[in-house]
Amino acid sequence: MSQDQGRHYSQLAFIKDHMFASFSAPKVDLTGRTVLVTGGNTGLGYAAVLHFARSNASRIIITSRSLQRAQAAAEQVHKDVPSYRGIVDVMRLDLASWSSTIAFCKALNSDPGRLDIIVANAGVKTDTYQQTADGYEGALQINGLATALMCLLCLPKLGETAGMEVPAGSKGMKPTLTIVASDVHHWAKFPQANAPGSLIEALNDPDQFISFDERYNVSKLLSIYNAREIAKLPAVTSGKVLVNSVGPGMVVSALRDGMGPFTAWLINAMSWSAEKGTRNFLWAATQPTAPGAYVTHCKETPPSLFIVSAKGKKTQEKYWRECLAIFRQLGGRGAGQGALDIDDRERHAFRW
Repeated sequence: MSQDQGRHYSQLAFIKDHMFASFSAPKVDLTGRTVLVTGGNTGLGYAAVLHFARSNASRIIITSRSLQRAQAAAEQVHKDVPSYRGIVDVMRLDLASWSSTIAFCKALNSDPGRLDIIVANAGVKTDTYQQTADGYEGALQINGLATALMCLLCLPKLGETAGMEVPAGSKGMKPTLTIVASDVHHWAKFPQANAPGSLIEALNDPDQFISFDERYNVSKLLSIYNAREIAKLPAVTSGKVLVNSVGPGMVVSALRDGMGPFTAWLINAMSWSAEKGTRNFLWAATQPTAPGAYVTHCKETPPSLFIVSAKGKKTQEKYWRECLAIFRQLGGRGAGQGALDIDDRERHAFRW
């Protein structure tokens, strides 16, 4: 599918598609493969972990802000999938903290094992404007900026795995980075795209915070931007690594807890199960797609018309330039965290 193909997707069309959609999880054998799921201790992340366990991934890494919660989830996997004989490891990752994100990536890159799949699932949806300790609005940092940083810093590990022996049961499958987005990106109003100055400063401005729904929609648009920009890097253009984004559809999710009890109940009553929604995660992480493609209903699907428009592409480039500027500044704070270095000759490939 062409990167320039978009579509108008109304909320009515979304509901209609949702009611009549039928798709199955792909049958794959991930024996010998290692899978990382961020935010894998609960909700969609945990449902994805179960899909990978049923697909025989030899090692699954679950991240959470709490190692205790991650360990509890890891122990539950073998109870929920009794046939699973792989290893479930846990790591701490808090995307609301630059230092935690950098420390996690350093530890992951130091791991001597392989890394075949990253599902960048961890995210947040809040009902008020809240800043992280780093000074960024929560959804902006967690869903957008820090996810981009984590993916960039872990990309070399995927590239390294591309040079390793291919497990017999899944030949032809490339190491894959799948960033969790959402169909709600279609309905982002995104007035900050018209900001004359910094886009990220406009998104971080509490006076320009419209609503929690709008911010979540925009943050998921940024998720697609992240995938499309990372898809331009040498590890991907060389054919070693695959990068895409994925929408799970409308699923039962703890992210709606901040919407109020009645609204959360009503939407969850109409939603797919987490198991059905995360079939999309398994499909995106194991099936061939175009670089930077958007996946939902277990197939490549055009993103919003805005994303593929001239304005949308310029906004994407502006966002990415500003991301890289922030990441360079973080490199200057590298004492004790492993300094970040950017090699412009390799189109902003990151290394330690």
